[in-house]
Amino acid sequence: MSFNETQNVNSLSKLTKTDLSKRDIFGRTILHVTILTNRYDSLRNLLKNPSFKTILTLTDYENGWNCMHYIVYHSRLNCLKVLLDYLSHATINNLFASNSPLIELLKCKDRGGLTPLQLSNNDFKDLLWIPEYINEKNEYHLSYRFEDNRKKEAEEEKVTEQNDSRPSIRSPQIHWNENRGGSDIYVLGCNSNNQLGLGDATDRSVPSRLSHGNFKLPSESKSARSVLSKPRYKQMAISKNHALIVTYDGQVYSCGIGSRGQLGHGEDANNYYRFKRIEYFSNIDDMKHVKSVAVSNNHSLALTQGNEVYSWGLNSFNQLGYDTPTTKKSSNDFLDSFRSVPSLVTGDLRKNKNQIKNICVSKIHSVAYTKNELFFWGLNVGQMGISFTKADIEVKVHDVSLRGEIQSSPRMVTLRDDIKFVSTSELCTCVVTTLNDIHVYYNGQHLKLPKIPIKGAGDKHFDFFKPNILTRAAEITKVVTRGPQSSMILLSNGSVLGFSINLGDIKNTRYTSVWNAYDHDMVAVDFDMAVDGSVVLCTRNGSVFLKSMQSASERRSSMSGTTLPLPLTKNKFKKIENVNKVVKVNCDPKFFSFGFIRDDIDLLPLKLQQNDFFKDIEYLSPMVDENLYRKQEQLLKVDHEQNTYISSFFYPKQIDNDVDHEPAHDDDDYDDDDDKCEINDKLKLRYNTKYSYKNKSVRLMQTFERYSRDEITASNEKFKSDSDFLKYRFSQNNKDNGKSFNCYVTFKDTNIKIGFHKEIFALRSEIFKKLLDLNDANETLLGDQFKANYLPEESLFMISSDTQLLSVCLLMHTVYTGQKIDIWQEYGSRFNYPDHMKIVYNEYESLCNLFRISTNHDVKPSSFEGLLDSESGDVILKLNDGSITAHSYILQARSAFFETVLSDRWDNGPGIKQLDFSGLTESQMWNVLRHIYGVSNIELLDSLSVKFNETDEFINQVLELIEISDELLLFQLKAICQSALSDLICLENVVLLLIHADYLSADKLFMNCCWYIFNNLDILMFDSGFRDIPFDISKKVEFQMKFFRSCKSIEFSDGQGNWKNIESWFEQSKTAVSDFVGDMESFNETFMSDRKGFLSFVPLVDPKYEPKKPKEPMKKKKSRKSSATNTEILDFRKAVLGKEKPEDSPIVLEEKDSNQGFIVVEKRSKTKSKSVSIPGISIFKDSTNVLSNPAPRTVSNTSDTLKSPLTKPPGEVAPQFNWASQSSPSPTLSDKSIPVISSTNKAVDSKPKTSKSKLVPVVKLSQKERKRLAAEAAASRTEESTSKPESSSVAPWFIATQEPSNQSSNEKGLPILGSSRNKKVSATRVSFSKSISPTPAGCTSKAEKSTATSAPTFASALSMSPDSSFNSVYSTPSLTEVMIHESLKLEQDKARENEKKSLSEIQQEQEFAKWWEEESKRVQKEMGLDKPEERRKSKSTPKDKKTATNKNKPSSQRKDKGKSSPSREGSFSKDGKSKHKTHKDRSVEREGQTVY
Repeated sequence: MSFNETQNVNSLSKLTKTDLSKRDIFGRTILHVTILTNRYDSLRNLLKNPSFKTILTLTDYENGWNCMHYIVYHSRLNCLKVLLDYLSHATINNLFASNSPLIELLKCKDRGGLTPLQLSNNDFKDLLWIPEYINEKNEYHLSYRFEDNRKKEAEEEKVTEQNDSRPSIRSPQIHWNENRGGSDIYVLGCNSNNQLGLGDATDRSVPSRLSHGNFKLPSESKSARSVLSKPRYKQMAISKNHALIVTYDGQVYSCGIGSRGQLGHGEDANNYYRFKRIEYFSNIDDMKHVKSVAVSNNHSLALTQGNEVYSWGLNSFNQLGYDTPTTKKSSNDFLDSFRSVPSLVTGDLRKNKNQIKNICVSKIHSVAYTKNELFFWGLNVGQMGISFTKADIEVKVHDVSLRGEIQSSPRMVTLRDDIKFVSTSELCTCVVTTLNDIHVYYNGQHLKLPKIPIKGAGDKHFDFFKPNILTRAAEITKVVTRGPQSSMILLSNGSVLGFSINLGDIKNTRYTSVWNAYDHDMVAVDFDMAVDGSVVLCTRNGSVFLKSMQSASERRSSMSGTTLPLPLTKNKFKKIENVNKVVKVNCDPKFFSFGFIRDDIDLLPLKLQQNDFFKDIEYLSPMVDENLYRKQEQLLKVDHEQNTYISSFFYPKQIDNDVDHEPAHDDDDYDDDDDKCEINDKLKLRYNTKYSYKNKSVRLMQTFERYSRDEITASNEKFKSDSDFLKYRFSQNNKDNGKSFNCYVTFKDTNIKIGFHKEIFALRSEIFKKLLDLNDANETLLGDQFKANYLPEESLFMISSDTQLLSVCLLMHTVYTGQKIDIWQEYGSRFNYPDHMKIVYNEYESLCNLFRISTNHDVKPSSFEGLLDSESGDVILKLNDGSITAHSYILQARSAFFETVLSDRWDNGPGIKQLDFSGLTESQMWNVLRHIYGVSNIELLDSLSVKFNETDEFINQVLELIEISDELLLFQLKAICQSALSDLICLENVVLLLIHADYLSADKLFMNCCWYIFNNLDILMFDSGFRDIPFDISKKVEFQMKFFRSCKSIEFSDGQGNWKNIESWFEQSKTAVSDFVGDMESFNETFMSDRKGFLSFVPLVDPKYEPKKPKEPMKKKKSRKSSATNTEILDFRKAVLGKEKPEDSPIVLEEKDSNQGFIVVEKRSKTKSKSVSIPGISIFKDSTNVLSNPAPRTVSNTSDTLKSPLTKPPGEVAPQFNWASQSSPSPTLSDKSIPVISSTNKAVDSKPKTSKSKLVPVVKLSQKERKRLAAEAAASRTEESTSKPESSSVAPWFIATQEPSNQSSNEKGLPILGSSRNKKVSATRVSFSKSISPTPAGCTSKAEKSTATSAPTFASALSMSPDSSFNSVYSTPSLTEVMIHESLKLEQDKARENEKKSLSEIQQEQEFAKWWEEESKRVQKEMGLDKPEERRKSKSTPKDKKTATNKNKPSSQRKDKGKSSPSREGSFSKDGKSKHKTHKDRSVEREGQTVY
């Protein structure tokens, strides 16, 4: 970072409020840009700015994104941490309180209606490049998701065209199925009957995960894989009184109330707070394993793998399908009949040979169905499709009394179409067929509902081509019915439709939309509903939504007092937080309790290096050349492509009946291809087979590295050497060169000495082991032409017979390799062997048979572990809690660390060596030695103390083992430990594992943690532990997040391991922040300029995204008492006495706006005091209060459009006359006697209701009088006019710019007569302008909208009443009003006498006078033509006058008072008078500016 950039970053905390509010051409603020650059240090400095709160919630113009949108979309984790720390300190209450700034940011929706969390876009089902595994180079191995079978051969021939030939499917769907199972179960809601299984009866308002320990079966094997593997779940069914859960291995668990046998625990009728297994289905026989269950409030059904249906619970209406002892009685005792043990349902089901697809129940009956048959039993009230005649049983269902007949055993009802789904309730049964038809059995009738409407089916333009996706009917994927008025279906496009059954008009059945998938992430994948139509559903991205059709008070159960512990809004969907990845939902019929099945992301397998134990042991053979740096050289090898395997730690339990498991969605709903077999989705295949029989564990021997055939052939060449070479090689003069042989083979009368390790020989040969155990030199081993003795004192194996040297060498090599050696392949048949080779062959075979050498290729090396217990080693490892004896030759052959430590370079003397490992415990070193001594990768961690409920302890031990293996350079062991921990990652430990993985340099584990975080970022993002991750680790995680998000682009990879750069321009730029702060134009040109340097366009800004200007704090004013006001009025009257009667002048009150210099007065009702404001002047109707204390005057902004009626100077026509245009003068008054509002004084709280007199008297004038007054005004135009005509854009007095002037002003403020809006007057500074700039052409001031008429002496007073019009009834002015206006006129005359004018002002007035004289002559000439017409108008009735004056009112006033209408140059009113008028003062200098 450059010095300037660093300086700008550090200065962010000192930026002014104006600089903070800067925006670029896309409307982004400095906060947005800082997040885009991913500079969390800059963001930290920016947060120190005291005005930062003003930009925290701002959104940009382009997307409507706030800072949280940018953070989530771009995965700026470090920026999120910094921002959350700031908000946590700035928020007094909880960071996640409902009104906290964080929640407001998260609730904000952008232009597309998406909240920040909906931009996470972290669903793995959207990836095009899928990470298959983590390879040996610590990289993700990516492969393209889709494979086109039609072009497979062509792609192999034309590799260069591979990118162009890649197939793609838009929005592919990967359906969850029960044969995959879910990873967790979450419950929510009412728990009054223990139906949630959480161990108590407390309701849950937040989703709670069920403990896996309740569903973990005792493991027969003690291996770590078997003990630590978590159960998976297929189904959950919940009712008011109990709940059932079916696990992946076919076991059934129940909890709740057991009084009527619905739990299925036999004689145990206790209530269970936690789920307990139903022992009846725990039989070893796979045919008893349960596929699915169904529950009502008091009975349950189960369908097994053996195509049998079992039932238990209440049997009041024979809903169990068989008779119980009390059901045979004719009395009402049947209401208490139940069966507490699952029993087989007989009847027609016993005769059924077809595969039962599923089962469903209601309170009074049960259903099972096959492909074309339905089997009903229980109480028949018309919902079975079976006619009945007795109707001897009466039952009350949904507050309706019904009569029916009991169907005591299953009875079959056939259907011609193939059945797809069935749902039943007490009153009706809905059947969905493969033809997408809905059949209903209701009220004893079989009904067929209309087809689902097809989008665009009613389009008349049948000749237009439309893609199949637009015209294809959506398929029904699920149906749920709770009664004829409450039924819903789920469509393949993710929408949920509801319908009700009307027997009188079944053909016009309408499907109403319950849920419409507006985005592919919002596609509904499962739902359930209640009796009242409330619905719970989950979407494609795993979110859960609830909608209640009743309020909390309406839903309260009157019988039990049960309530829904969730704050739901009636008839509005609410997202359930703190849970994701939900694939299946369930609720009870009353919408009180809920169960969710969650399917967590599958962790990535690792590509591990094969265990090279066999190669290392073979290296110890005397026939292999010595290499003192062999293991060190292996560490430098990176590519182990030929000696690796891909594996996970956990694999599904192999079940024999897995072959019969078929996915629920074999036909994928591809959108773009009708031929669904032409494109293979590898991600879907991996998803569906992860936990099936197809995903089998790696075989044990596949984890070991063996020599290839070429390597064996090359090794066999050594045995073809002549005998002289072998004699020289094994002469006693040669040393073993570090192989630490502890026994030798010698020949009688020769100096040949072949070294070997007697422990290894004893493991391979039982005969040699007996010789060692006998420890007798006189013991002779005899064989076919073979004789030998073992000499224990000298550690010699003396061969006395004439055995070939090559035969013994072959035997020794076989001891180390465990395989027979074939050096005779090149000879073909045995008859072609040379004579000496025939002898060697016969002796070799004889020796192998004599010593009983095991030559099985699949021999397990676990027997070498027994050497640790023999205490025959030559190295003592001193540990913290003991010592272990090991063998130096095995340690050297297996570890680069021990190869160096135990070598002669470290001056190790003869005898037993000792190594200090006092920092390790005996158990830790034992696990390390197990790996060194050849225990397989699969069984390696079985020695650790493992318990299912103590998984954390196991994780800690493995983490310690990773650290030890890293220090001992045992990288194979380190990779195995990472593989074990990768499959144990979950929401509770992922953050801790991430931090430890980074600390231990466990890259594979770190990458798997990142993969898990990417798929669960929406849950982990605001976790307190996640915020504690160090910044350097978060930066690495951010990179991985961007990597996975880039995998959604088809151009991201070329398929050869090459990836595109994933850094954005902002991240690569080093000066983005400084350019934004210092040079906004240059910053904008980076994005929007063309080659010539011009901006390509100026973006349009929606009003909702425009920045809101901060409001200045308004000081509250204390209202004055009425006595003070009366005193001011009396003082004012005294000042008026003795003075001459002045001309009328307006009495105004000015309120200063903080931005524009004026306040726009809104419309008010007639009962309240009203005001009309102009720039710098406000006119109030109610004027009972007169305020004093002078205030400094300011010049209002002359560039703004005038929005208020303008006041009139003495001698001018009232501005309300529609035949003269409004000017905007501000009369010049004296400073001495003008009371104004001081910024430090409190405003008077005047109430309109107490006002007794109007300040402005109004006199009705005839049309003739108005013309006369206009002529008089024209005659005195030069001396009295103070404004400029607004309609002419070329008038000589119009000055666009203001010139500074040093001339002092004589103008004084006017007495303020204010009335309060809302009974208060804000304390604002009041300032007056010497003159008001005329309204430019094209804009009309509010003066033109005033419609009141008055005599010239009362024109200004009339302008104070914005509500007055031609239709108003004018009142006579009071004495107080007359006296006040007369005094003001005197002050105005005095001020006018003292006023001085500059040369430029005089010139402007002369030009105006000349222009006005020409205009007035022409206007008067035209007025003479209209005099007869005007006289007729003046003689009209008052009613006619009222109508005429209303017609003369400007159209802008009559129709749209809030808009300005453009005026034309030289325009006239109806009576021919020009709309322009003059004033003596055309310009007034004020505060260094000249305003015209």
